[in-house]
Amino acid sequence: MSLATVYKTFHAFLEAGIVHEINLHRGALRVDPNPEPHHHLICTSCRAVEDLEESAVAPVKLKGALPEGFVVERFALEVHGLCKRCASKRKQS
Repeated sequence: MSLATVYKTFHAFLEAGIVHEINLHRGALRVDPNPEPHHHLICTSCRAVEDLEESAVAPVKLKGALPEGFVVERFALEVHGLCKRCASKRKQS
């Protein structure tokens, strides 16, 4: 199977809502198979991504006006820090 076929398939899954894209600003395609509303914990060392249930975050209120015509479809929070393994390594150093 070619790499182009893999990416076309992922993009089809994205469009169908089967997976969601995460880390849009990283320059690489990363997808999330969890369709339920949730947030992410991202390790700044090893780049591991863990789910954080939506209920673990207080309701978010956007302050100020959104740009005219902007329609919010989904809200996702990224929490950046060290995963347990990387934090343990750092303590040992």
